[in-house]
Amino acid sequence: MQRRTFLTKAAMAATATSTALLAACGSKEKSAGEAGAPAVSTSKKTAIKWRLQTYAGPALAEHVIKPSIEAFNKAANGDMVIELYFADQLVPTGELFRAMQRGTIDGYMLPYEAVKGFRVYEVSDHHTEFGFYSLAFVQTMNKARYESLPADLKKVIDNNSGMAWAIRAGKGFDQGDSVGLEATKGTGAFHKIEGSELSEWQAAADRTTAGYLKELDDQGLPGTETYTKVKGYVADCRAELKG
Repeated sequence: MQRRTFLTKAAMAATATSTALLAACGSKEKSAGEAGAPAVSTSKKTAIKWRLQTYAGPALAEHVIKPSIEAFNKAANGDMVIELYFADQLVPTGELFRAMQRGTIDGYMLPYEAVKGFRVYEVSDHHTEFGFYSLAFVQTMNKARYESLPADLKKVIDNNSGMAWAIRAGKGFDQGDSVGLEATKGTGAFHKIEGSELSEWQAAADRTTAGYLKELDDQGLPGTETYTKVKGYVADCRAELKG
């Protein structure tokens, strides 16, 4: 795998679209005259440490984010260590701008529309993109409450939910991310992981997924079964959208 220069500070963001986009953004340096990604040069091996705060809460991050971070730290073999913090665990999401500016955190995970909303692109100057997973948002309603509604109100809900509403909401997320991405452009250098290097990232992610699913299966939980079903749902949605 091509070795990329590690940045001293970074931020991560993921879009809410069907094909997720991860952006790693290095924070602005105070000293003028420094150009490009700050390189690490030492006479002895020193581990690079990032503090990364995800947008996900404990329940989601424990199952989705944490296994990937642990796999990364293992693969880094001591060259780099990522310390994972859940949403608002280190700093409230609304204070990410100041936290990045002060160096309280070295990374965050947000969709591009939130990167613009919280203006964190103003304190980030390196952005790395790659996409190889899907993310779903689910809006639900208490079934008993729905059943208690009169027919006319049920019809209003039915007419504004389902696949038609999902497509409409998805376009809204896509548009928000596009606006956020445009705002981010020009704030620093963009790097894209693709080709053979992306394939190696995907292979590493697949190994992490397989290991995590085995852990769930060994606990008697339907890990592989659930994962297979979700992949089927994603394929069905993509086929319907193309149709």
